[in-house]
Amino acid sequence: MTIDPITVEVLRHRLWMINDEQGRVAAQLSGSPVVYEAKDFNTALLTPEGDSLFIGVYVTRLSLCLNVAVQTVIARFGESLGFAEGDAFVTNDPWAGSAHQNDILMVAPIFWEGRLVCWTGLAMHEVDVGGPNPGSFTVGTPDVFGEPPLIPPVRMVEKGKIRDDIEAWVIRNSRTSQLNGLDLRARVAAINRTRQRIHEVITEYGLDAFLAVQTRILALTEDSLARRLEGLPDGTWTVEGFLDHDGNTNTLYRIRLAMTKTGARLKFDFTGTAKQARGSINCTRVGLESGILSAIMPMLCYDMPWSPGGIMPLVEIVSEEGTINNARHPAAVSMATISATFATSHVTSLAIAKMLSCSPLREEIQANWTPAWLGSTMAGHHDDGRPFTAVLLDQAGGGGARSWKDGPDTGGLPGTPAMGIANVETYEA
Repeated sequence: MTIDPITVEVLRHRLWMINDEQGRVAAQLSGSPVVYEAKDFNTALLTPEGDSLFIGVYVTRLSLCLNVAVQTVIARFGESLGFAEGDAFVTNDPWAGSAHQNDILMVAPIFWEGRLVCWTGLAMHEVDVGGPNPGSFTVGTPDVFGEPPLIPPVRMVEKGKIRDDIEAWVIRNSRTSQLNGLDLRARVAAINRTRQRIHEVITEYGLDAFLAVQTRILALTEDSLARRLEGLPDGTWTVEGFLDHDGNTNTLYRIRLAMTKTGARLKFDFTGTAKQARGSINCTRVGLESGILSAIMPMLCYDMPWSPGGIMPLVEIVSEEGTINNARHPAAVSMATISATFATSHVTSLAIAKMLSCSPLREEIQANWTPAWLGSTMAGHHDDGRPFTAVLLDQAGGGGARSWKDGPDTGGLPGTPAMGIANVETYEA
């Protein structure tokens, strides 16, 4: 179907706002300050094949794995158990889409008159998902078997009805099961709102227009990024970054990147990166891709739709499996988001900055933001003996310096424009 440019723009912004509304609904219903104040979550709207059309403006590294979760559900359920309108699947498995175990994902198909028309989903960081350490960032384990339990993709909502047995399984091992349970219901409510909005769009514009605009959104993003890349110099830029402890031993782990730009394509070659660690600092392939994209979007796509499905056709990633940012099971990965994924984002940002420094955009380059994560977990007992666990996410680190001015003293995390630092009184409560 041919769709006129005005309708494309109207529907593009409509879908963008639907995804944004999904995030607002989830945050308003969450009882966790990690979600409703710090905004450590994100959302995505995806094509029927699982390519991301839009992601939210919160923690990009979370939403950039929702496509993997959808594609995993399609592969595992599509031909065997199938999926239907009103279904929703959850997982926290980093080899199935999650960034690390604390980030529980929920993804859902949306149908129209029996036809799959898109997917939607949310990822939220939970205060605790079990394991030996309160807060679930596990220090001291050599592998994943000493970390919080993995939840492979499982159908928690079936044709609109929550399966109590699956919900109980998902929250059973957590020290903060009430918060986690409320967050699960917040995800369900947000997905239901998105499903309602998508049906409204199709009712107003028709199914053919809705499907056609998805293809146009991805094409517009790919064309826009291609034009920007073609205006930048070809070349190869190399960067090294290091992680200096694995939770067990004080050992340096190198992340090595050679980024090559040729025409309208970017190649990220991580050959020479350290082997996966006997500790919780590794990330899976999900974290590797999330780290790369969370650098590309703010640095090269700042004035175009954040549609990862339109960006990835221009990106090639070379990475040996079994390395610190492409770890094989059973590597420990509970600290992935603040370790290997975070470091991958930083080396990628620096390589892009080096490329921009050789171009007419050199005055726009900046140093890395918040090069290390500041955070802590508190746990103990109330006066009446009840246990508590809280995570302090101090994501207010310094912003990177520009070529002509220092960076802000407190600028936040790179690639997370709407994330914030939570209110101290809320944490105390």
